[in-house]
Amino acid sequence: MEAQLRRQFAADHLQAGVLSFTRDGDLRYVGQGYELKIPMPSGVIGEKELAGIWNAFHEAHKREYGHAFSDNPIEIVNIRVVGIGRMPKIEKLTAPKGSSFAAALVKAGECVFRVDGELRSFETKFYRRHLLPVGQAFTGPAIVLQKDSTTIIPPGCRAINDAAGNLILTIAGNADARH
Repeated sequence: MEAQLRRQFAADHLQAGVLSFTRDGDLRYVGQGYELKIPMPSGVIGEKELAGIWNAFHEAHKREYGHAFSDNPIEIVNIRVVGIGRMPKIEKLTAPKGSSFAAALVKAGECVFRVDGELRSFETKFYRRHLLPVGQAFTGPAIVLQKDSTTIIPPGCRAINDAAGNLILTIAGNADARH
């Protein structure tokens, strides 16, 4: 599980030095219907590590319920690895310089939207937010991509990238620009 998380973090361009991992399991005595969350060591878990896990479970059970059954078998219900990658702070957004719809266009493709209670497929344009022209309206369906978010403009709705960097949406009905 940790290797899978490390691959995902690498794909997200996070360096190994900013990563941390915690491992734990949900344990219970065989036959019980409730579990206790117990920390697990990193690396290979051999007999010595397993004995430490069992001991930690007995101690946690005693703290939580006032008793432990050291002769009863224990079962591991779930095992988890949680990975945390510290991201660099996102720079403050600056007012867009704008470009053109052609320059901002990443691709176009079919997307499904719910319209009047039913699912319908629409040709949808994907734009890079920082390249959208300033002050020129466009209609959905469109998907606007940027570093920290994605904005969906539903079919028939209108959007405009204003000079302050706001993406202003108008609900269907007043959308007259087509790009």
